[in-house]
Amino acid sequence: MTIFFSLLLHIYQPPTQLPFVVKQIAEECYRPLIQTLKKFPNAKIVLNCNAILTEQLYDLALDDVINGFSELADRNQLEFTNSAKFHAILPLIPPIEIKRQIELNDSTNRHFFGNNYRPEGFFPPEMAVDSIILDPIKETGHNWFIMSGVGNPNPIFPTTTFFNTKNGLKVVFRDDSISNDISFDRLDADGLLNRLKYNEHINRDYYVILAQDGETYGHHIKHLFNKLLIPILDKLDRRQDIKIVTISELMNKFLSDATIIPKPSSWSTSGEDLKWQNPLTLWYDPDNPIHLLQHNIIMKVTSLVITAEQHLNEASDHEKHLWQVARSYLDRGSHSCQQWWASKKPWYSPDMIIKGLHELVISAVNAKRSISEKNIDLRNTFTNALHEILEIEMNLIEQLD
Repeated sequence: MTIFFSLLLHIYQPPTQLPFVVKQIAEECYRPLIQTLKKFPNAKIVLNCNAILTEQLYDLALDDVINGFSELADRNQLEFTNSAKFHAILPLIPPIEIKRQIELNDSTNRHFFGNNYRPEGFFPPEMAVDSIILDPIKETGHNWFIMSGVGNPNPIFPTTTFFNTKNGLKVVFRDDSISNDISFDRLDADGLLNRLKYNEHINRDYYVILAQDGETYGHHIKHLFNKLLIPILDKLDRRQDIKIVTISELMNKFLSDATIIPKPSSWSTSGEDLKWQNPLTLWYDPDNPIHLLQHNIIMKVTSLVITAEQHLNEASDHEKHLWQVARSYLDRGSHSCQQWWASKKPWYSPDMIIKGLHELVISAVNAKRSISEKNIDLRNTFTNALHEILEIEMNLIEQLD
């Protein structure tokens, strides 16, 4: 009997992140991760690197990080997944925007990682999953996606087969319990080895999939490389009963089984959240007035930008440029951090909320400016919409305490 173990690490920084913070994280986490994997050539991970972070690494001359991940992929030690470039909570934006963010992530990462970027799987930001995201994932060429184990609708947790969705995507469930124990510094290497063997009584090959923020190692928890990752890779290098593999390699080993409808959830969703039908509570809690106002603004600005795009054929070069500015700020303003910092569970930062809000307001202003002055009726409509957005913004700011 062999236990097949797969580790997915998700790395991301918001577009509003301070440059010195990105550099600090690269020094504490990204570079040590690359060095650790090179030290153990039999080790493998699955990596999700949102393309907004890839661009930041390039802009800050951290090319060695980009090249290091690419080299590991070339050595078959790293499998890339695709995602949404600006880390939007995908169930909260329209399908056309979901597909756009996925395609932008793919094209940007292919530019920087080259032919070593060949994702078969998809990582939804925050593992936020609802039925609305499944078709865009499938239509953009992915074979599987990963989500939190809390979203498994079956009474038995899958470790020997994979499930399919109705549109043919394979569903990968992470083991939430072990993953969270690592994220909260509750396990060392020996403890993890013991936890991986929890299902060995079935006397057949099985798999365990773990996933967490990559920044957990070295940045959030300074000692986690030395306490867990380095010693676990060293131990696995000398064992035959536990084999570390990528998720796509698991797909070739374990067959797909039944078709399921995954529960809407994220990797922060609890059973209590599901009970109260509030699966995205950190980003869209119906009882959180700030969340409701944030979502209202995002949807209104999205509508303006999409509508303005439909009139670009009558726009001047300058107006087309203004629309590009609006489009860029909407992309940036859709990132999930502003809602997360508004959750008060327990995280709360008015500064981060306002940073995201300002990106959206800049988008709305430039969407209005992109409408030709000759189109008086549409320009007036956009002006009225902008006034509504500014009123919502003021209402939101007044609620910050």
